[in-house]
Amino acid sequence: MVLHGSAEQRWSPVEENGQALRVRVSGKGSLPVGVTAAYFSTAEPGSAALTSSRPVCPSPAANGVSCMARVSFEVTVTVR
Repeated sequence: MVLHGSAEQRWSPVEENGQALRVRVSGKGSLPVGVTAAYFSTAEPGSAALTSSRPVCPSPAANGVSCMARVSFEVTVTVR
């Protein structure tokens, strides 16, 4: 799973909730700035939810107004 953001609006690390998937190493080396990735293989029948979020607004300038809004990504994977 690969999520593209920017240097200022990076996706948080992908969280996996469930037992159907197992985290695996990609072997692909470093990712570009602003890209968050997670790699999985199947572990057992069932489901798992994958989630991440990132800021909607860029970081404020010094003494600027802050935006606390976030956009979320969530997908449920079913292994049969």
